[in-house]
Amino acid sequence: MTKLMLSILAGLTIAGTGASVAAADSNCQDFEIHVHNEFEVGGDAKDIRVVDFSYWDDEDSRWRNETTSNSVIGVGDDDLWEKNLSYVGGETGVVIRVFFQVFDGGWGPTIHRDSNAFRCIDGDHLDIDVD
Repeated sequence: MTKLMLSILAGLTIAGTGASVAAADSNCQDFEIHVHNEFEVGGDAKDIRVVDFSYWDDEDSRWRNETTSNSVIGVGDDDLWEKNLSYVGGETGVVIRVFFQVFDGGWGPTIHRDSNAFRCIDGDHLDIDVD
């Protein structure tokens, strides 16, 4: 009987711990990503086309993909995406990776730029300069 009670209590403790982690992971909704284009090739400013995003989940040590609609951003312009970064709510060490192509007589290969690390909070935003 004692072993059974200990097993039940251990199960409740583990389940309770999982619930608090899941709640923390759901707090980064309606997060805005502002991308500003300052990209140059050989001193000439170029248009870019944002094709995808990923974000670093520091708690789980992995990149998570965020699909997006392709958007061309002219020289000196910016664009905005609203995302639900559901796995990193309240965490520090989050990084946004912007995947883009540069127009230089045609669209080039996909390259990326990373933001600085930040704390992801519901309803907040992040400005990323692509240069």
